[in-house]
Amino acid sequence: MSIAQRGDILLNTAGIAALATTEQALGNNSDFITTTVVEPEAHIVKVMAPSTDLGSGDEVTVTLTVSNTGSSPLYDAVVTDTLPAGLSFQSALPVPDAQAGAAITWTLSSLGAGQQQVYTVIALVEETVGANETLTNRAGVLGDSQSGAVAEQRFYTDTAQAMVTTGYPDLTFEKSGPAVRSPNQSIVYTLTYTNTGKVRAVDVQITDTLPLSLTNVVSSTSAGATAERVGQTITWTLNDPVSRNASGQVLVTAVVAGTAQEGSVLTNSAAISTATSEPDKADNGDLVTTTVRMPSLSITKTLDPEEPLTAQLLTYTLTISNSGLGDATDLLISDTLPLSTTYHSCGGGDCGFNSGNDTITWTLPLLPAGEQTPVIFTVLVDSGAYSSTVIINQTFAVTCAQGVGDAGGPVTSTVPLRRELELEPPAAQEFILPGAQVVYTHTLINWGTVVAPAVTLTVSDPPAGWAYTLQPTQVISLDVGAAAGKLVTLTVQSLADSGNAAATITATWEGVTETYAVDTTNIDCVPISNISIDYTPTTPRIGQTVTFTGTVATNCTTPIDYIWDFGDGAQVEQTGVGQTISVASHLYDDDADYTVTFTATNCGGSAHDTEIITVNPYNIYLPLVLRSYH
Repeated sequence: MSIAQRGDILLNTAGIAALATTEQALGNNSDFITTTVVEPEAHIVKVMAPSTDLGSGDEVTVTLTVSNTGSSPLYDAVVTDTLPAGLSFQSALPVPDAQAGAAITWTLSSLGAGQQQVYTVIALVEETVGANETLTNRAGVLGDSQSGAVAEQRFYTDTAQAMVTTGYPDLTFEKSGPAVRSPNQSIVYTLTYTNTGKVRAVDVQITDTLPLSLTNVVSSTSAGATAERVGQTITWTLNDPVSRNASGQVLVTAVVAGTAQEGSVLTNSAAISTATSEPDKADNGDLVTTTVRMPSLSITKTLDPEEPLTAQLLTYTLTISNSGLGDATDLLISDTLPLSTTYHSCGGGDCGFNSGNDTITWTLPLLPAGEQTPVIFTVLVDSGAYSSTVIINQTFAVTCAQGVGDAGGPVTSTVPLRRELELEPPAAQEFILPGAQVVYTHTLINWGTVVAPAVTLTVSDPPAGWAYTLQPTQVISLDVGAAAGKLVTLTVQSLADSGNAAATITATWEGVTETYAVDTTNIDCVPISNISIDYTPTTPRIGQTVTFTGTVATNCTTPIDYIWDFGDGAQVEQTGVGQTISVASHLYDDDADYTVTFTATNCGGSAHDTEIITVNPYNIYLPLVLRSYH
């Protein structure tokens, strides 16, 4: 028996006949029915996008369209999709019924004739994919014409596949370095590489060919690598592939040989390569040219002040200039300490003083072409270097690693004739209590360039109520400098209760412009530090006189104003009192509690105290007489 196919017509005929009786009309004794065979037909279509030039980390969308192009429903369908190596599953819609690694499975209970179901898978291109690699994705559908378990099953299947291809790596390479260098100067080359392509590059090598005039070569890489040097060529083999969009650097440090000639050109070429297929190699190499140039050094010196002063600081400034086309490196600057001076300090560069040979030296790592830099040292002119003393600063010089330098001859300066006094500090201020005294201390200094043979000291007249005492009033001989300064004291005595006094001390030397110091003294009014109330009797009655005593504590002798507030509306004021005790009396008309306030005010402010006083009623007691009546 053949198996029915879709479209076949099934004919079923049936009839009836009488066996014992003869039937004349037989036309309606039979009939038939026809049935057309129907079947489902499974069909699957697969699309992947994007499909070309894929790179590591790119997303790929896989679209499966399952349709039933037959004439009856498709039952218990199973849809499968298998991702190729190089694609990793990320997500899917509808959510798969099963997913294990690259295999994704959906089940569909039924799909009517002429209907379709769409499935979407998102996959990610893996890091390990190669260049121009074809990734084939296969899918299939399997269904039945009947639902559930039946005696005879007939399956309907279809398969589909789609392919995508990956792109290539593209290594870009740049090399940078200085345009100019001097002999014996260090030089640094930076080699930068980037994979701007689609997939990783494996077995990457970088080759750098250095000029012959470079020595002391040292290199480092940002990524792990092994280095091999043959002559002036260094080859680095990276330990790991260079991923898409990854970058790295190689640093090469060297020293230009001291024999390199002025104007010679150092050419450094480098390149990068990979074992992975790379169609675009146009930017896989680069070169840098560096011209050798020499520096030209000069050194000059100035001093400040231009005329040195006895016992004062003198600063020398050495200016080093590089007018050449090349940098100067490892500069050494030296100078000598002048006679009649003492070393004080130095600055600029790494400097120091050698007391064994009275030499100051500086070291500077670099002075670029066309630039200049100052260094300084400061000395203290001796206190015995009086007017007309000649101070000579001997030869000074500069050298550098390039073998060029410069030197300067002696610089001569003369101490001038100068008369100058100073009272230090030039002003002072103190606050004292009335009747107190204060002592101001100043130092008289000769900042001239000769000994002051006689200095006269005077003080201005004090105002009324004040007294000044100045010591000394004459200095017979005052040598030069702060160390030779003389102590001057001014004692100010206050005889007043308030006010201030400004005393001006004047120092005069042979008619030279006078120097002054002004001491200002102010009488400071001290606030009241304590105040209290006492009264008697302690249990007063109505109409009984109460005596109040107020006491204050203060260091100030200025008059005090007192106010008594007895708490019943009555007050007593006492002004200009020169004592720290106030006495007042009062009597009360009613029995009650009264708050008594005592206030004292002087030039330093006010203070007050309070007491609550209880006034009792005035009771009259009558004798009690007992009588007996019969």
